[in-house]
Amino acid sequence: MTVTAPDERALAMDGLGKSFSVGKRRVVRALEDISLEVRAGAVTALVGPDGAGKSTLLRIAAGLLK
Repeated sequence: MTVTAPDERALAMDGLGKSFSVGKRRVVRALEDISLEVRAGAVTALVGPDGAGKSTLLRIAAGLLK
């Protein structure tokens, strides 16, 4: 078991953005200027409507997207 200090960051993002090309000329901005800090040991929820970018954000955090 690892014990972490309550103020230790488990995840931090600042100014994150992500765009996807759709077709030859269309670009969809999935995330724009996202800042997030999650403390170690904290219970955190990510909520929002369909298409808000929740999955994209989690995929970036997991290292599955650049």
